[in-house]
Amino acid sequence: MTREERNKEIQEELKRKEEQKETQNVVSSNNTEGDKIVSFAKKYIGYGYTWGGTSPSKGFDCSGFVYYVYNSCGYSLSRSCQVQATSGTAVSKSNLAKGDLVFFDNGSNGSIGHVGIYIGGGKIIHAENERTGVRTDTINSGYYNKYYYLVWLCHLIMIYNHMMSFVKFFEAQKSFDR
Repeated sequence: MTREERNKEIQEELKRKEEQKETQNVVSSNNTEGDKIVSFAKKYIGYGYTWGGTSPSKGFDCSGFVYYVYNSCGYSLSRSCQVQATSGTAVSKSNLAKGDLVFFDNGSNGSIGHVGIYIGGGKIIHAENERTGVRTDTINSGYYNKYYYLVWLCHLIMIYNHMMSFVKFFEAQKSFDR
């Protein structure tokens, strides 16, 4: 192998490693977004429940808690549970990711009546009621399993961010190749 061929081989290997590193960084950043939302939400475990509440000082209701957490983490989200539930595309329960919104059809006439944030391990964090306030619960058994309705949003936001990271990477790669 000539020196020129060896240098070309080394450059190609470095390019492959850089692409792998970029892909790993993108995947990690996607996990980080959900982790960021969950970590922020967990700070409010034990805070009080107030119907219509959207702040730590006054307390939260379920959609007010989700609204506060998401907006604090840089995502624009409606205040209403019913609007939140119709603003996105469903993700199957088997594809839950940290930070996804989980909706429950426990309202009057089977309507959307509750929302929580998926934190992993089959659990959500949510502002449950005046007695319990912000807490975690399982969605794989009991009450919240019975009324489980759909999941959406953060998982899709992270997929979008993942795709945009690849677009930026390939755009940068094109200018590098010139």
